[in-house]
Amino acid sequence: SMPLAVVPAGWSGGVERMVVGLDGSAPSLATVPWVGDVAVATGAEVVAVVVREPFFEWTPADDPRNWRRDAERSLGEWTESLTAAGLTVCLRAERDLHPADGLLRAAAEENADLVVVATRGLGGFLGLRAGGTSMKVLHAADRPLVLVPES
Repeated sequence: SMPLAVVPAGWSGGVERMVVGLDGSAPSLATVPWVGDVAVATGAEVVAVVVREPFFEWTPADDPRNWRRDAERSLGEWTESLTAAGLTVCLRAERDLHPADGLLRAAAEENADLVVVATRGLGGFLGLRAGGTSMKVLHAADRPLVLVPES
């Protein structure tokens, strides 16, 4: 399966900063090698984003058990191959009711040139089967988006 790029009309090109949504699932982790290849080719910075909705937060921000610190630790593990390749990777944990909303907010605030998100499977255009998060991002994105299927 091949990634699917959706590019808005009028986009002038160039990728200096990409946002990739990761949640630890096999499909999301399948985006990491693709992101690495693009970052090496373009010199782009990578912003890895995880969106969580903590049940309730009792721990202070500097406590290692804090949800944000735990989420960033997970992101660091998931993107270890990118940092090992010498790429610039920023880690960003978001809180939101829906992962797509957190990912889109991060893309806007980071001024990302490209958003990368996993699908749940891609069998050609007619067989596009994407999860709820990727479909919501697809419909709401205001910048280029790449949907990466699990290979």
